Amino acid sequence: NHAKVVTAWIKKYKIKQFTYANFHQLKKYLESEVVKQDGQIGYAINTVTHHFNFIRRMFRYHKQKGTITKHDIPEYPTLKKVAGQRTFFDFEEYRKLINHSIERMNAKGHSRKTELVRKMINRYIIIMCGSGLRVDEMYAMKWKDVHFRITRNTRTPFCSLDVVNGKTGNREVTTKPSVPPAFKELKQVYLEYSDLIKFGKDDKIFPMRFHSSFRNLLKSCDLYLDAQNDKKRDAKSLRQTYISWGLIKGEKIFDIAKNCGNGVAVIEKHYANNITSKDLED
Repeated sequence: NHAKVVTAWIKKYKIKQFTYANFHQLKKYLESEVVKQDGQIGYAINTVTHHFNFIRRMFRYHKQKGTITKHDIPEYPTLKKVAGQRTFFDFEEYRKLINHSIERMNAKGHSRKTELVRKMINRYIIIMCGSGLRVDEMYAMKWKDVHFRITRNTRTPFCSLDVVNGKTGNREVTTKPSVPPAFKELKQVYLEYSDLIKFGKDDKIFPMRFHSSFRNLLKSCDLYLDAQNDKKRDAKSLRQTYISWGLIKGEKIFDIAKNCGNGVAVIEKHYANNITSKDLED
């Protein structure tokens, strides 16, 4: 996608070589001229940065091959990355999301594949909010990575999840008690739809991605836009919900960071410092 966007700019303005001046023109083009898939105009600064990083990797590749030297690489414009605000669901919003998801997955008149996807999404939400996994970590996880456990003192069930080759390496994740029932229900769903989905220890738990289906669910229950910071929600909001709920409930930041594969400073800067008195009251 980065290549297509940059190539479109080259063709539109008949760019013959990269220079400091036309890099600024590219920055302006990305911010105010590109038409995105949802019809909106212009990319956010973080996405603009991703496009320039793509160009950096291209120059780096050719420098390593010896086809250019460092003197052929122009200066880049200053791009300041903006830290994204958290977009979590409060407890009332989460319940609204789950209830609406149940209504949609039980609705009649849909194909078996649609029924399956909606039942998958329902459990996906519960598992993500109860584990704090990154989106890609969840999609990469296999059934053999899930281990059912019971606490020694309270005999409360939970799961330990083996994250393999995650963003910050390998780690073991301890889930909330809401997760084991969701996994067990998901197994029953897969048995019911065995003609559509494989189910074995070496199979991925969620072998298909459903970004658009999840977005449609959020829109259908008026939760797509986070009213608190006017930002669109997506699957990342589920991990952010896990972290924010932990902070609101008074869990230790070190424990949250370790479970999520984050540094304590990241949790403090992007989450703890943004928790408001209203969040705590709720």
